[in-house]
Amino acid sequence: MGFMDKVRNGWKICELSLEVLKSNKKLIIFPLISCIALFVIICSFVFGFGYFNNWHFEQLTDHEHAITRYSFTFLIYLISYTVVIFFNIALMHCVRLYFENKQVSLSIGIKYAISRLSYILSWALFASTVGLILKIIQDNVGKLGKILVGLLGIAWGVSTFFVVPILAYENKSPWSALKESISMMKKLWGESLTAGFSFGILQLCSIVVFLVLSFIVGLANIYVGIALFILGMVLTSAAFSALNSIFVSAVYTKVSTDIDVKQFAGTNINELFEPKKK
Repeated sequence: MGFMDKVRNGWKICELSLEVLKSNKKLIIFPLISCIALFVIICSFVFGFGYFNNWHFEQLTDHEHAITRYSFTFLIYLISYTVVIFFNIALMHCVRLYFENKQVSLSIGIKYAISRLSYILSWALFASTVGLILKIIQDNVGKLGKILVGLLGIAWGVSTFFVVPILAYENKSPWSALKESISMMKKLWGESLTAGFSFGILQLCSIVVFLVLSFIVGLANIYVGIALFILGMVLTSAAFSALNSIFVSAVYTKVSTDIDVKQFAGTNINELFEPKKK
């Protein structure tokens, strides 16, 4: 399949993901809860850290307190990965149930995510360690090193693109999950990057719309304008997080299972998928 075919298929997946979200608006609840939970947990953690250290956060920038600083960073990474992946798995499981024409509910998704908690935590530890290593390198090298770390960060993001559904449905170690994600990305890089770019463009347009509306409303009442902008950013972030999870779930389901994703039937998108060899 040529590059332009991959681009067209990527855009088509984006459109179909939008259709799935419109048919199941409740799916947006998962990233909303994830955002709220992450905010509350991290704020509580920061508040507790500040309270027991007499609010001397400036010490975290001292070389003498490097261990404290990096321990704090690691815990933030660990919390963030655990919460985000937990609710992504809950969402993706509901997406798969939808593809199978089964009942979809918040409780079903969360119960399933709880059943995968050991895999979520093992990956969170693995990813947090990688993130911490990159952070330490970034803090202790020159400008060229920082650019290199930035590129490594991008490569990490691309390599882990399909990790969440692998954690959700396969009993693999973090390293095995990473290798399988890389293998899938090699086959579907064109579609994945194009769909990601398409989501990015749509999200940017949504942000601009909310920014303009908030500015207009803010001319009459600045507080209402600010509130509208914050609400718009939260909803936009949640919607596109859900769209990305739907896309990843759809691709993984078609490539790695025998489930017939009828929502994609009748389109040339089926041509890009090949059944998993057994």
